Amino acid sequence: TVPTSWFFIMKCEGEPLKRVGNTWYQLPMLLLRQRTGLLLAACCAAACCAELVVTPEDFGAVGDGKANDWLSIKQALAACSTAVYNATAPQACRVIFKKSYLSGPLVINSSRTTLEVASGATLGMLPRPEYEATCPQTGCDFITTAQGEEGCRTVYPNPHSPASGYQVCLSDVTVTGGGTIDGGASYDPRSWWLCARLELKNCWRPNLAIFTSVGGFTLNGSLTMKDPPNHHMRLISTVGARVSGLRIDSTSPPLLLGSP
Repeated sequence: TVPTSWFFIMKCEGEPLKRVGNTWYQLPMLLLRQRTGLLLAACCAAACCAELVVTPEDFGAVGDGKANDWLSIKQALAACSTAVYNATAPQACRVIFKKSYLSGPLVINSSRTTLEVASGATLGMLPRPEYEATCPQTGCDFITTAQGEEGCRTVYPNPHSPASGYQVCLSDVTVTGGGTIDGGASYDPRSWWLCARLELKNCWRPNLAIFTSVGGFTLNGSLTMKDPPNHHMRLISTVGARVSGLRIDSTSPPLLLGSP
């Protein structure tokens, strides 16, 4: 059942023709292959691709900055994956955060996906005890990317370096808005920073955001990344990244793009 608050918009990108299985998308004429084998066309001035817009509230999120909205946000991202890889009519997808949320680790595993943290909104990590309960293993960062259904391919943005090219497993991922992504870290003994300052053993601290193997990553708007347990953001094997308008904020002076 599709929530009644979902809606669709037409998004013109001007992208070249791409193919996923038997489906072609993002062309001046968008071709949709039905089960009957017939081709349908939807077009706009340049290129068109419908965009599904969802919010965590569509899946039961409270959004009061106190409740654990992790499950609802994961369901919103799962809806994006379903929409993007729909064999009949693939869509882009946008998850809009309009309120204040607390969440465990989140994974973007679909191309053509946008996370929008609206002005005044906050997407925050659960407090350390709750976060560790959702993901106790080392390496479970807050916002990450994973391979989409289209699989990975090798691209060579520079024919000389590296000779092996880059593995790209997602395309066209965007993080935008005027709100805040908040790690909530502090020197409180129940939080993340004190163990690092005291150089304690087994001091695991998740990163706020790591985007790996993305072709066409964009971060724009006037986002703030605040008080991460470890680094604010890392880009790994990401091709065609564009970052602008990002505000880095920490209670204490950050180390590079990380926390104390």
